[in-house]
Amino acid sequence: MEIYAETAMSILDELHTERLNYHSEYLPLAYAINRLESYEDTWLEPEEIERILDSYGRGMTLRTENAQRLEIIKEISTDRLRELAQAEKEGRLVVLPCEIGSPVYSHARKLDGADYVRETEFWWSDIPQMGKTVFLTREAAEAALNDLEAEYEQTD
Repeated sequence: MEIYAETAMSILDELHTERLNYHSEYLPLAYAINRLESYEDTWLEPEEIERILDSYGRGMTLRTENAQRLEIIKEISTDRLRELAQAEKEGRLVVLPCEIGSPVYSHARKLDGADYVRETEFWWSDIPQMGKTVFLTREAAEAALNDLEAEYEQTD
């Protein structure tokens, strides 16, 4: 990321030495340069800011987002955060797609051999099947079942 605020301020300072009416003509430019410097201090690219705004709503600020992050972790001890970070680094951290016992939708087969989608509860044993035969929404489960049936019909 290129930094422009320092260069812009030095140019403004050079202009100031040549003209006396600095406050009336150059003050708005100085304010704009200060705002640019605040933005550059975040070290975020414009695309990253757009992503954050799209994710959290355009009414939120980075300050609001950081405050929300701090609110989430303020109850967690530093040792626990280190433990979680280490587990993630070692590939031992698992983030569940939903809470245990939450409704999920899975593929099932009737006695006559007809496949259908049923609502069930999420359990640890469902983790390896998420996105294959267990889904968070009925629509996703039905779409996957339709894909499987179409694939089966093509092989016949």
